[in-house]
Amino acid sequence: MKINTKIISGFASSLLGLSTLHLSAQAVPPDVGGSLAPADGTIWITETVNPVFVTIANGADFQNLTVTGIFEPDVVVNFNDAGAAPDTTGGDFVFSAEITTPDVGRVATPFQIIVTIDGEWQEPANPDDPNAEPVDPVPVTMELSATYTVVPRPLNDDFLEGLKIPNLGGVALSTNNWASLEPLEPLHGELDTVSSSVWWNWSPNSDSDTLIDLSGSSFDPVLAVYTGISLESLELVASAINDPVNSNLKANVTIQAKKGVTYRIAVSGQDSAGEGDIRLRVLPGASVDLQGPQVTILQPATQSKFNEPIIRIQGLAKDPHPDGIGVREIFATVNGGSPVLMTGTLQWSGDLTLEPGVNIIEVYGVDHADNQGPVDTIVAILQIPKNDHFEDAEDLLEVAGNVTESNEQATIEENEPFHAENDGGRSIWYKFIAPSNGELSLTTEGSDFDTLLAVYSGAELAELVAVAFNDDANSNDDTFYSELVAPLVSGETYYIAVDGFGGDFGLVELQYIFVTKEVFFGLQIANVMEGTAAPADQLFLAGSLVEITATPYPGYGFVRWEGSLESTINPLQVEMVENIGLTPVFEQIFVTDDFETGFLNSDVWDFTNSKWSVIASGSSEHGFAANSGFVLDGGSTSLVIERDLLKGLVAFDYKVSSELTWDRLEFYVDSNRVGRWSGETGWRHFVWPVEAGNHLLEWRYSKDNNFSEGSDLAMIDNVLIPIENNPEPARLSIASVDGLALQLEIQGLPGSLFTIQSTEDFSTWANLTTVQTDDTGIVQWEDPDYSSESVSAARFYRVLSE
Repeated sequence: MKINTKIISGFASSLLGLSTLHLSAQAVPPDVGGSLAPADGTIWITETVNPVFVTIANGADFQNLTVTGIFEPDVVVNFNDAGAAPDTTGGDFVFSAEITTPDVGRVATPFQIIVTIDGEWQEPANPDDPNAEPVDPVPVTMELSATYTVVPRPLNDDFLEGLKIPNLGGVALSTNNWASLEPLEPLHGELDTVSSSVWWNWSPNSDSDTLIDLSGSSFDPVLAVYTGISLESLELVASAINDPVNSNLKANVTIQAKKGVTYRIAVSGQDSAGEGDIRLRVLPGASVDLQGPQVTILQPATQSKFNEPIIRIQGLAKDPHPDGIGVREIFATVNGGSPVLMTGTLQWSGDLTLEPGVNIIEVYGVDHADNQGPVDTIVAILQIPKNDHFEDAEDLLEVAGNVTESNEQATIEENEPFHAENDGGRSIWYKFIAPSNGELSLTTEGSDFDTLLAVYSGAELAELVAVAFNDDANSNDDTFYSELVAPLVSGETYYIAVDGFGGDFGLVELQYIFVTKEVFFGLQIANVMEGTAAPADQLFLAGSLVEITATPYPGYGFVRWEGSLESTINPLQVEMVENIGLTPVFEQIFVTDDFETGFLNSDVWDFTNSKWSVIASGSSEHGFAANSGFVLDGGSTSLVIERDLLKGLVAFDYKVSSELTWDRLEFYVDSNRVGRWSGETGWRHFVWPVEAGNHLLEWRYSKDNNFSEGSDLAMIDNVLIPIENNPEPARLSIASVDGLALQLEIQGLPGSLFTIQSTEDFSTWANLTTVQTDDTGIVQWEDPDYSSESVSAARFYRVLSE
């Protein structure tokens, strides 16, 4: 005889952490096998007494039933159905026992109980044969097993085991899962249902108003603060079950803490379901955090265009409150849709799905108190295809080629003409610049829909003039692709539209080839920041003689040509017998202020109310530099110039040592920020072009409301501004003489006076001599006090124009 059994009831719990296991057994014919469904994963708490029940549903069919168990590894479990504790009713075939779980230390540990059921099954008498002999009872045995997990109580479950919080306060992360209430423990928050308490001890080293709060806990906890050395002697200082003023906050209190007093802090659940993660903060002098995190979107830039709907967005976040509870989550929305959770907090990122057209992306942060911070917003444009709009026409850069694109999601724009005299509705655009006079052949053969094709001249959509267009290459058959030949004029820009007849759409296959009618060679001059070159890139008839001129911006000088020709001649005349590519090379020849005087030049700078000053930079290359000085949190200081400038470049070296992203050096031109740097940059160079006219230039060092890193400053050096009265160019070079002495050579204007100075530590400069250049603008001077044997330290030189 076999017994098919299964566990019919799982885990039940009480305030004492007890659990109950119910097993069932049923007699079945010998030829039917049994089955078992153990209650694996049932939770018991360490060192608790737990009742276990085995229920035999058809126990009346058996004789001499016994149930025994082994709780691994070797604890014998005695079950009884005689009504003796823990069994409540004898003879009901519910066998009862108790198991005391072992101490598992700090690690949850699985244990197995194996239950054996023994009995005798008497086969029923045969009603058709009253004289038949009784059949002997059949012994029946069934073994059951189930796995339990025994978990420890929290370390600070008991009042006397309260954990210690540092004198200065701090944050404690813990749990009250599996915690208990002790005898004589007060009803925290005066709640009759309070349960699962854990304890901390704190003794401040000074008097202060102290915030104690539970923001960031995963459940709604009860907070209570007491004094006293035992449960019986506790005196309530303050308690809370929520924050009645700020509905989003967990329980918190502010107490007038006294130096040396030991405060007993209890955190519990409001009822038996009140268990979970605890985030306890004890912060002297702090206030409740009601401000959400600040977020900054770093990528992508606003107004960015995309050709795929899924984009990656990333940025930074910080909690601006001085006692901020910390950033918990970052969310982003697209066009007001459902928030998307980003990955990370202080540095965060995530993927968003754009909708066709303009998308408003908003990002905000939430702290552990559920405070939502301000929104940072950018605009992202999803344009499929990328050349849907006239202004985004795709360049056809070669003289022949093939391009493929789908016009399924393309649109028609306001003022767009009817291509090939049909309203279409799904146009895409290409652009071609004629390298010479010639013909451009176009065909959409291979496209899988009925196409329209047109070529236009003109720079604005509303002013386009049709050069050539076509609907069907051959209207006498079923050909639906388009084909045309357009005459082009050298140097002109032409726009090519491909559309679908009546709004048809599909895969566009556009093939093109340009055939010139003349022999031309191209001149291409690379654009550089330091100056200009003329003429502009263009084609020239073979054999043409072209004069090329390089014009440096103020503060720069022409050095040479690089590329197809290497030359120092300027202007340069070339005969166009081949394609020519050139790059003009310029170099900076002077600066407006290098700060080597040790002071800000009042003729250059407007530093009213500015904290900027000149200090030794600590770099042999930079000597003295302008320094932003000390700035309070939330403040800024600026170095400003406003005057008439020539067309040219503003250039300067800069160095920043600050809190990354939040404390920064910014450079403004006419109140428009054109540069921003933070963190640890080292010395770098920056150049920005300006047009002729009056301009306001500002170097501004700004700090946010809290935190500092690094040296907390910015420095600038070697500032060049394109003004009329910039100093005349001069150059200083140093050469050794026979390896023993040093010779300085100064190049400047003829007859110019220069003072030579030296230093060994950049703290002070000593005047050595005054020299005058000859009629060639050159003067040489040998330092009589220097030799490789007499000077142990490095010596640095500079010259000042008189």
